[in-house]
Amino acid sequence: GCLQKLVDWLLSAGYTQLYILDNASTYQPLLNYYRLLEERGVKVLYLRQNMGYKALWKSNILEILQVATPYVYTDSDVVPGKRCPDDLVRHLLKDLQTYPYLKKAGCALAYEDITFYGAEEIRKKEAGFYDIALEKEVYFAAVDTTFALYRNYHHYSLYEAARVGGRITARHLPWYY
Repeated sequence: GCLQKLVDWLLSAGYTQLYILDNASTYQPLLNYYRLLEERGVKVLYLRQNMGYKALWKSNILEILQVATPYVYTDSDVVPGKRCPDDLVRHLLKDLQTYPYLKKAGCALAYEDITFYGAEEIRKKEAGFYDIALEKEVYFAAVDTTFALYRNYHHYSLYEAARVGGRITARHLPWYY
């Protein structure tokens, strides 16, 4: 369900070069969904083993696809919020251009209204990511594999990143279970 919400948002916002990395799934309903996505122009890259959340870099997909531009990488359970503009990636690119020392710029995560059983702990942790403002609603903070635009780096990086808030906020859907 999370992946479907993310893909639906991306397609409705006009994004066309979508790749899904499958970590050796065997769940038939998911594999059936992939076939439907491929009919809609989404490319599914089937990995031979589960490489976890760093699969993009461990699999050398960026080299195989000859990616030479900035790119977006995200977990499948992160969906841009209702106020997030369709041109979200353009906004993130502006921040990368403004701050050349950043390796990536990503969506802030909504956390005030989460319902997950560990909500208070998550709220405390998330609040700490918004202490160093670069400008209004742009914060120097770690960004994991949530929705982010990366410079053309072909390695994983947690730091040298910005979280962009305001309208550029996403939801980590498992926090609402």
